[in-house]
Amino acid sequence: MSEYWDFKKVGYVGNKTLTSGDGFHFYNPEEVILGKKMKDWLRFSVAYWHTFDQRLVDPFGDGTAIRPYDKYTDPMDNAMAKVEASFEFYDKLGVDYFCFHDRDLAPEGDTLRETNRNLDKIVDKIVEYQKQLVRKCFGTRRTCSPTPVSLPEQLQRRSLIFTLTVQLKLSIV
Repeated sequence: MSEYWDFKKVGYVGNKTLTSGDGFHFYNPEEVILGKKMKDWLRFSVAYWHTFDQRLVDPFGDGTAIRPYDKYTDPMDNAMAKVEASFEFYDKLGVDYFCFHDRDLAPEGDTLRETNRNLDKIVDKIVEYQKQLVRKCFGTRRTCSPTPVSLPEQLQRRSLIFTLTVQLKLSIV
């Protein structure tokens, strides 16, 4: 895995003083509280799109976010690099879970077949990283809301089928 993020793995540094260094001052994942480790009580998750795709856009201008994987101009190269960068980020934060919206993990293709192929490649890459780093997909936005209001019925069905397929592949908890 390459180095996308310029910071060391974040760990527990204690809270004797708030100047004891960069790290968690109060969250100690291994500390046992009422018979369970803190990391089992607080199952943090990183939202894929919000963390790695959102461009910090406001209504009056372009986005200001510059990501380390933006050097790739080909959409699939960028998406693959984003997967690599995301798993490095989860590892450095010590986060065991991630989540995503719908099918925004991969770029659209010129045809539905190409779009599905792009998605399959990205999901396979995510599954590969999951096996190496034991990160679990906590769910998708689709599983949290019954029906997106703005999508036509045909897209809703396709979105639901997509979500169920990806969830099976990613072994969502």
